[in-house]
This record gives sequence, C-alpha cells and structure tokens, in this order.
Amino acid sequence: MVPYEFSRVAQDLTRFLDEIVSINPIAKGRDCFELKIDIFEKLIQIIRHETNYAQNNLSLDQLLRSNIYVDDNDRRVYIDLAQQREEQDTADLLKVRSARNLQASLIGFLLLNFRRHNSVLSIIENFIDEIKPSLSIKDFEKTKTGVIRCFTNTRFTAKHLRDFGLLKFTQKEAYKVWELSFLGVLVSAQIFEESWRTRPSDSVQKLPLDSRILDALARLKNTNGVRGVLEYVCKDKDIFPSFDIILSAFDKLAKIYLSSDLGKRNDLQNIKLETSTLLSLLEKNSWIERFMQELSQQSRIEECMRTVRHLLNPR
Repeated sequence: MVPYEFSRVAQDLTRFLDEIVSINPIAKGRDCFELKIDIFEKLIQIIRHETNYAQNNLSLDQLLRSNIYVDDNDRRVYIDLAQQREEQDTADLLKVRSARNLQASLIGFLLLNFRRHNSVLSIIENFIDEIKPSLSIKDFEKTKTGVIRCFTNTRFTAKHLRDFGLLKFTQKEAYKVWELSFLGVLVSAQIFEESWRTRPSDSVQKLPLDSRILDALARLKNTNGVRGVLEYVCKDKDIFPSFDIILSAFDKLAKIYLSSDLGKRNDLQNIKLETSTLLSLLEKNSWIERFMQELSQQSRIEECMRTVRHLLNPR
C-alpha cells in the first residue's frame, strides 16, 4: 500500500461514508451527503459521551504528518503514527492565520458588507466563507475550548481593531455586531483595492497592527490623502449627496487633529491615543451617521448589482 495524498484520502473516505450510512427517507444530492456527515459527527459525540472520553489527545499536527493508507478491498483505513512525514511536506496544511494576519481581511470584508449582517456570528461565518481559500485545515481545528480556531482568531482580530478605534465600541454595535467606525472606513478604503482576501506575509512582526493598516493610519495625517480616500469611497455622488458637507466637516476636524500634539506623535505606543482621540472628535458630529447611512445604501446597491451581473453572466 502507498500513502495517499490527503485530497485522495478525503475522496475515498467520502465514498466509504456514503456507503455505510443510510437515511430514511432517502435523500439525494449534496444535501444528502452533508446530512450523512452531520449524522456521523453526532454519532462520534455519542460514542465519546458513552465512553466518558470527551477530550481528544491526538493533535491534528500528528495526524497530518502521519502516513494514511486506504485499502479499497477490505474497506479499511490504516494510520501509521510511528512514521512521521517531514515538516516541510505538511507545512501548508499546518499554517494558521493569526489574529494580526486577519486584520486587513476583516476590515476589507466589513467595508464590502457594511451593515449587511445583524450579528457577530453572521459576520464571522460569512467572513470565514469569504476567505476560506486562504485558510488551512489547521485553521478549522477545534481548540481545547471546543471552538474552531479561525472563529476564535477572528474574534481576537475584532478586539484589536476595536482597541485602535477602527471598529465602533458601544453596547449597540460592539457587543451585538461589528461595525467599522468612520476612521475604520477611511483605513479600509485605502487597502480595499489590494488583495484583502489573500493571506499576507507570515513574517514575524511584534507590532499589534498589520503594517498595511499602520501605513493607512499614517496617511490620514495628510489632508489631501484623506480627501482622496473620501473621494474614492463616495465616488457615486448620487448615493452620497452629502459628500461636500462631509468633506468640509472632515477638513475642519483634520486641522484640529493635525495641529495638535497627537498628530506629531509617530511612536506605536501613542497610536491608540491618536486614533481614539480622532475617533471621539469624529463621532460627535451628526454628519457621520448620515455618511454611514449613505455608505450602507451603496453596499446594498453593489450587492444587487453583483447579483444582476451574475445572472447575466453566470460564468
């Protein structure tokens, strides 16, 4: 027997599962197979409960580095735990997108889907689905707390973004739904055109924020740069009738911000203070909510247009 690649193992195990589980009433298609997966997983839970073995002492790393053999003749799967593969052979399978690694992707998602989701769980599920091609099996491993790792890391990501004023932090938004602050909109708009869905470099950095976000925050100290960001976000003047008011109001706030000592601080330790101060200045202005409502409208229109384009050109 020759060790199979994991994609082939999954294909063979899919066929085995389809054969050993029968459902009444008989269902067809993918919905039927997905139900069989759910049933099998619940059966494992029953076994764990009845045998009083709730924990899992086999790490995913150990399993993925083992040689797995599938025998079609006697319908058996053989796992060779004694002989481990080289780490470089399974490196991609074991990569994890850390909380900092997810930051740029999350604010890009929140801009594209501004006020489209009404709960944190809905945001996380749709976000993970959006960036799934950049995630590994290890990202979907359940931790000792019983939570899927990428779900936990996404929550940590939101906390970091909130700490720096990029997400709103009120009982209404932060505890029930994640929403970009006005500052977060200005930052995410700058990196949105980049490949925000993809996995950034895995280079080790001690900074609490993604370097792209730090660069975007730094560019906000340039009034002309901010105007450029706003013009990009508000490119459809029919949707943003208040654009001129927004720009004028922000120019006044920018002068206050840039003339203060905060605008002259460049060390990382003061970034939180800078962003929180600017955010508090921004959020006091009534035109902010008007802008947010118009941004939400644009998001819905873009969603509808994507649906129309898909119907006209399904390929």
